[in-house]
Amino acid sequence: MPRLLSVNVGLPRDIAWHGQTVRTAVWKEPVQGRRMVRRLNIDGDGQGDLAGHGGEQRAVFVYQMESYHYWERQLSRHDFVFGQFGENFTVEGLSDEEVCIGDQYRIGGALFEVTQPRVTCYRVGNRDEHPFAQEARRLLQTLPNSRCYILYSRPGQEDRPGRDFDAAGHFNVTVLKELGVPREADFYLCGPAAFLHDLTSGLAAWGASRERIHTEIFGSTPSSTPGLVDTAPSLPPHLPTGYAGTGPPVSFSRSGLVAHWDPRFQSLLELAEACDVPVRWSCRTGVCHSCESGLIAGSVSYQPEPLERPAEGNLLICCSQPEGEIVLDL
Repeated sequence: MPRLLSVNVGLPRDIAWHGQTVRTAVWKEPVQGRRMVRRLNIDGDGQGDLAGHGGEQRAVFVYQMESYHYWERQLSRHDFVFGQFGENFTVEGLSDEEVCIGDQYRIGGALFEVTQPRVTCYRVGNRDEHPFAQEARRLLQTLPNSRCYILYSRPGQEDRPGRDFDAAGHFNVTVLKELGVPREADFYLCGPAAFLHDLTSGLAAWGASRERIHTEIFGSTPSSTPGLVDTAPSLPPHLPTGYAGTGPPVSFSRSGLVAHWDPRFQSLLELAEACDVPVRWSCRTGVCHSCESGLIAGSVSYQPEPLERPAEGNLLICCSQPEGEIVLDL
């Protein structure tokens, strides 16, 4: 019988790291008693990097004790505490082999649905940014015919070729050719959208079959603003310039921004653009659905009426206006 062992929460904090400031909420502490779980968070919890974490589909992170025991053996450590891996729920049971996307579990008075598996959330620039390097190498050694080739984009002064990494640079088709990988191979790619686009295009140009190229996006989908030339550096989301609106609050949950609605904007898309919130759009009239986004809370009206209404729980920001306080997954 699966059991919930601990509920862990933590808010983002700024951490000094190698001369930079990193905003993270990876540190979670166990809490006692009942906690309200809402559509975005457990009360008292938050995420630091809202582009890669959080949102309605990643509101609660679950980790099993079996995984704790695995890392205890791999790392020869016995000092782990609940929340050590940044999880909100530490559970016993519910192994990866038996849990499927779409499964639902009732805990207390809340119903939870599995939406996606855990994904690794780092990119390797040098040895200091390469966690579990030795563990990954040991695991690869247990696989027949496996081969490891590591590229560091920014090797540090202490990094040694042949020991810590194989070459400096970025992964591309030229690297595959140099390694002797046949173009008839199956390619499984994971990374940001731009990386996947470039590598997939390169593989196709090389002659690899599209049917043998499998991709999974890691990170948020890039914004899409057709017809516009980006001549200025992107700005972090901010309140609109000029006087503040007096209408209902509009929360852009991933951007960590709340702006009040103002009738001078004809749509929520125009408000998002005024706030430099990354968005996607094409037709701006409710036809193409490129702008369809998550509506976490609240309701909207449409003017003009879209050709077809979005799926339940979503909205079309290009032609909608808030009817009251709303929360958007943007």
